[in-house]
Amino acid sequence: RTSVVLNRRPTRKDDAVAIELLPSFTTPAHLADWAREDLWPWATSTTLAELLAKCEQLDLIESGACTWAGHADAFARPSLSFHMLVRLEDDLAAQGYHLQALPVVALHLQLVQAFENEHIRSAVACLARMRLSRFAASCRLHAAADAAAAKWIEALKALPASFEAFEEEREQVRSQRAGRGAEPLESDWIDLGSGPAGGRRSAPPR
Repeated sequence: RTSVVLNRRPTRKDDAVAIELLPSFTTPAHLADWAREDLWPWATSTTLAELLAKCEQLDLIESGACTWAGHADAFARPSLSFHMLVRLEDDLAAQGYHLQALPVVALHLQLVQAFENEHIRSAVACLARMRLSRFAASCRLHAAADAAAAKWIEALKALPASFEAFEEEREQVRSQRAGRGAEPLESDWIDLGSGPAGGRRSAPPR
C-alpha cells in the first residue's frame, strides 16, 4: 500500500490527511478474490486515478505515462481484445480452469472502459458479469456469484432497448452478406407464443 498525504493548502501540520492508496496494478491476494469486484482496487477507488490526473495537469508526470493492464489506453484494438478474451475464457472453462479464468474476466470488465459507445459498454459489461457469475458458481463461490448476477440481471433487462442503436452496423452486415449472395439476416427474436412459457427470446447467432 502507498500512503499519500493530500492537502491543497495546509494551515497546520495536523491538517494533512494521510490516505491509504492501493495501487491500481496491485492484484488480489488469492485467486478466489478475483470473483469479487469489491476486492479489485482499480474498480473500487478512483483516488489514485484522480491523483495521477492532477499530476499530469501540473506537469509533474508526462501525459499518458501512467498506464497499466486494464487501463483504457492499454487496449489499442478493443474489439479484437474482446474476442480474444472471450476465446481465452472459453478455452479455460472447457478445461475446467474456472478459477484461473477469473482474472481474465476481471480484465474483460476493465476492457469496457476502452469502448466509446455507451451501448457497447453496457453489452460488454453484461456479458463479462454473466461469465463472472457462472465461473464463480462453478468454483462454489456462491456469494460472489450472487453479487455478479444481481448486476447482470438488471443490465440484461435494459439491453433490448439499445438494439436500435446498432441499426447502422446491422445494415453494413446485410450489405456484406448480400454481396456474397448469403441468406438475409434472421430476426433478433424468437416468438414463443402465448402461455406461461410464452414471450420472446433472443435468437441464437448463426
